[in-house]
Amino acid sequence: MKLSQTIIFLFLLQNLWSLKDLWAQDFWQSMNVPDSSYIMNVKVNSSGDIFLGEQNTYSLPNYSAIQRSSDHGMTWIPVCPTAYGVVAGIDINQLGNIYAESMDTIFESVTNGDSWENRGYCGMSSVLKCGFDSIMLKGGYDYTAIVRSGDHGATWKVVLVLSGLWPWVTDFAYADNGMIYASIRVTDSGESGVYRSNDLGNTWEPFGLNNYAVYSVAMDNNGNLLAGTLGQGFFRYDMSTQQWTNLIDNTSIMGIFVSADNKFYLASSDMPTFNNLGGCIIYNDNDGTYYNQNSGLADHFMSDGITIDEERYLLLWGSGLLFKSIEQVITDVNSQPKTKPQNTFSNYPNPATGKINIEFHENPQGAEIEVFDVFGTMCYQTRLQPFAARIVITIDTWKPGVYIVKVRSGNRINGVERVIKI
Repeated sequence: MKLSQTIIFLFLLQNLWSLKDLWAQDFWQSMNVPDSSYIMNVKVNSSGDIFLGEQNTYSLPNYSAIQRSSDHGMTWIPVCPTAYGVVAGIDINQLGNIYAESMDTIFESVTNGDSWENRGYCGMSSVLKCGFDSIMLKGGYDYTAIVRSGDHGATWKVVLVLSGLWPWVTDFAYADNGMIYASIRVTDSGESGVYRSNDLGNTWEPFGLNNYAVYSVAMDNNGNLLAGTLGQGFFRYDMSTQQWTNLIDNTSIMGIFVSADNKFYLASSDMPTFNNLGGCIIYNDNDGTYYNQNSGLADHFMSDGITIDEERYLLLWGSGLLFKSIEQVITDVNSQPKTKPQNTFSNYPNPATGKINIEFHENPQGAEIEVFDVFGTMCYQTRLQPFAARIVITIDTWKPGVYIVKVRSGNRINGVERVIKI
C-alpha cells in the first residue's frame, strides 16, 4: 500500500513539475521578421495580412521598405512601391486600400500591395492615418506639419504649419464625436503638445500638454483622450471635467492600444534598467494599477509601437524586432462596447435627395447646427431656435456624397451624424 502511494505521489509531483512551465509561460513570443535595419510601423488588414513599414539599406538581399506576411509572420514578401529605403507612414482604410509614404510621395495599393499608384508629392511623413470614411491625415518631420486629404488621397493640402525646429507630428486619433487629435513634438519652441481639430482636420488648435513632447494619442472606451509623452508621463484628458491627469509619471509612451476590458497596453521606449517601465506597460483602468509585462521580450527592449492583429493578439515592435502576445488579450470585443456620446438628434431620410429633417430628442439651448462635406467645407450653419423640435435643410443643390451633421453648444459636441446625399 505504501509503495503504491509513493508511486502515485511521484507521478503527481512529476506532472506538477512539468506544469510549472505552463504557469510561468511568457506573455510574448518573438516573431520571424526579414532582415531590416528598423521597423517603423506595423499594420494588419481584415484578412490578417501583416505589413511592415521599414527603414532599410540597399545592401540587404530582397531589399524592400514594405514587407507583407500572409501566414502570421512565418514568411515575408517584399511589396515596396519604390526603390527608396524608408516607409514610416503606412495605413489601411476601411475599404482595405493601403497607403504608404516613401521619400515625400504617397502611394496607394488596391491590390493588397501587389501594385501601387503614385498619389503625388506631399512632404516627408512620420505618421499616416485614415478615418471618417475618406479622410486621411499625414504628419511630417518638416514645417508643413499636417497635410490632409478628403478624397482617399487623390488630392492633398497643408492644414498646419509650425515654425519651430524639426516639428514632428507623431500620431492622430479620430474620436467618435467627430473630433480629431494630433500629438506633436517641436525641438525649440512652445508648439509641442496635443492639437485638436473640430472641422474634420481642416484647422487645428492647441489642446493642452503645451511644451510636452507628445508621441502618441488614443481614445479610451469612455470617449476620453489618452496621450503618451517622451519621458514626461502618460496622461488622460477627461471630457467631462475638461482636465488633464497624469496616470503614470516619468515614462515614455510611443504607442497605445485600448482593449474592450478597459486595459491600456502601452509601448514604452524607456530603458527597463532605468525606471523598470520599458517594453510593455499594462494600465488597468478599472482600478488604476499598472505593471510591466515584459516576459519573453528581448533584454532591455525599447518599444516603438503596438497594435493588434485580426485574431486579437498584440503585436509589439522596436529596433528591428517584432513580438506577438501568446494569449489573446480580448476574449469578446463586443462584451464592453465603447460608450459613444448620446446624440440629441436624429436625421432622416438617409440617404436623402432633396431635403433632410433634423429632429431633436431634447433641445440643447443655443446650439448651432453645422454640416460639412468630406473636405471639411461647411455647407450649412444655423442656430437652433428655443423650443424647436425639428429643422429642415434643403440639399438638392449639394453634390452626391457623404456629409457630416454636427450639433454643438460652444465647445461641447451634442451629437454627430453622417448623411448620404444621392
